[in-house]
Formats: sequence, structure tokens, C-alpha cells
Amino acid sequence: MDEFNSQQEERKQSITSITRLNILKKLLEVEANSLNRPLFESRLVLENTEKLLSKRDFAKPEALIVGPEYEATARSLVTSIEEALLSITGFHGQEWRRNQVRNYVRRNGHFDEYGWSIGTVVYHLENRPVLRGNIELCNTEPIGGNISERLVQYLIAIPGIRDQLMRERHGHWGYHYHYIDDSKRRSDTLLTFDHRTSSIPSPALWWERHAEHHNFKARANLWGVEKRESVYSACIPDTLRFGLQDFKCPKANAEVVWP
Repeated sequence: MDEFNSQQEERKQSITSITRLNILKKLLEVEANSLNRPLFESRLVLENTEKLLSKRDFAKPEALIVGPEYEATARSLVTSIEEALLSITGFHGQEWRRNQVRNYVRRNGHFDEYGWSIGTVVYHLENRPVLRGNIELCNTEPIGGNISERLVQYLIAIPGIRDQLMRERHGHWGYHYHYIDDSKRRSDTLLTFDHRTSSIPSPALWWERHAEHHNFKARANLWGVEKRESVYSACIPDTLRFGLQDFKCPKANAEVVWP
């Protein structure tokens, strides 16, 4: 019953995400098809725009959850959304290629790398068994990753889009794992590799608590050696399948699983 309920919940989340992506697509396509210079310029001089852009934690809308059954539909919608963004960007003579433009915020004497987007999608990709449980491979991807601040200034004024804008460190995006039990219930534990360990033969796998909805606490800090090795063995092949740089960066308070 727990497994059935978990599947139903993921299906419900996926359908909600597809609906929201459809709405975003339609809003941006309307804008892309009705651009005019006076309207565009008026939106770029909105009062308090600079103050809004300077806020460190601008907005954090909930990520859209998409299960394997709906991945192709979601990716098609995201492509259409980014095509509309490309049209809007080209209108004011700037170039944008996804994940190419980078924004930096000065903090404590150095620069942190940040990127603007209009939300994120978490794709739940595949499950694998481990000792007394399972892991689920996921990938968090931005929608319109690294759009320019000039484009953000324009999008702020579009009803229904402003609340989707967000600025986060680039390390927030990428592949990672959720720990789930045999009934497919999600725990509070997220696992990921650290790209900073790429120079050693066996990159470290880390765990941290995540903010997504979960049904139980995995207590990863209490896992024994056998459990840790089992989880690591299930994850490590992906470091050859993907680059370590493609994994979500561990948080500052993350702890090592293995080795």
C-alpha cells in the first residue's frame, strides 16, 4: 500500500508540474509574439528593479517534480519555454545560450557564482536496490538557466512569471540521489558526489538532508560499513556515466558516506 501511495503521489506531482510548465510556456510565447520596443523599454526602467535584483535570496519557488513517465513531456515543454526566452533575449540585441551567461555576487571579499533562472525541474530518473533500501537517481535542472539580469528586469513585470524567477548558486543544480525504502517511501536524505575530489581514484559520496517532501528519516549518520559500501557501490558507476562536474555540490554541512 505504501508503494502504491508513493507512486500515486509522484504521478500527482508530475501532472501538477506539467500543468505549471504549460502555463509558463503559454505566458512566454505570448510575450515573444507581441514584443514591441516601447513596451520593452518601459519594462526595463521599472521602479525598484535594481533593489529587487540586489536581493541575495530573490525568490525560491518550489521545484517542479517530474517522474520517468512524464520526463519526455516535461523536457519538450522546457525546450519551448527556452525558445521563447531566446526570442525575447534576441529582441534587445543580447545573446543567450543556456548555462553560458554567468552572474557573480560579491561576498566577503570574493565572488560567488550565481545563475538566474525561471525555476527548476527535478527529474526522478531511476531506482536501484541497496542493502535494506533503494536509491533514486535524480537530476535538478534550471529552466532557462543563466538568463541575463537585463532579461530578468523585463520578466519581473510579466504577471505569472515574476514569482518564478530565482537566483541560486550553480552547485544547486545537477545529478544526485534520494534514499528511499523498499516501499518507495522517500527519506530526508540526499546523496551526491563532490566534484572537488575528482583528482583522487575514488571520489567521495556525501549525504545531507534535503527540503523536499519526505516520509521518514534515514539516519544516514548511523549507517554501518556494510550499508555505506552498498550505497556507494550502487552510485559510483555514475561517475563514469556522467562527469563529476555534473553532480550537485554537497552543502557545507554534508557528511561523507564513503570512502
